[in-house]
Amino acid sequence: MKRTFVAIKIKAETGLLKVIYDFKNILRNDKINWVEENNLHLTLKFLGNTDENLLKSICEKLEKIAFNQTNFSLTLCETGLFKNVKNPKILWIGINESANLDKLKFDIELGMENFAYQIDKKDFSPHLTIGRIKWIENKKLLENLIEKYNGIKFQSFEVNEFIFYESILSSKSPVYKIIDIFQFK
Repeated sequence: MKRTFVAIKIKAETGLLKVIYDFKNILRNDKINWVEENNLHLTLKFLGNTDENLLKSICEKLEKIAFNQTNFSLTLCETGLFKNVKNPKILWIGINESANLDKLKFDIELGMENFAYQIDKKDFSPHLTIGRIKWIENKKLLENLIEKYNGIKFQSFEVNEFIFYESILSSKSPVYKIIDIFQFK
């Protein structure tokens, strides 16, 4: 079994990196597991434990899905939390709404249903996780930092592919190994 997911790789540019470094610097004394720059991604579908015998068939299905997509742009903007300021768990960068992104997500959900993966019933909330909060002392400081970046656009980028990854957990941070890359046609 391999722990797998499908995602769009995000290459951080100067604007995004400044925001991440600002958070890391200001919250340096808190217990936050920061996502490494080379691991930044937008998850489209987390599959979890995947039978290795299915990998080839899943890749074939993902290739067909990619063939029916067109290039589109996304913008990284704003910051926020999952849970809330009183009990923060995930620190994220928001991603603008996109009909093309929604279509891609929907197509992948439907395609993976063929392999007995359930369709995600939760509303799709596209985001880029930058930190997993274990403990934070000054929640007001965190709240002020998030408000500082309200309405600000950090980076735009073109999406012309998605990646099927294996996630290998380790004591420090996960290692993401590319299984295959699917270019839009």
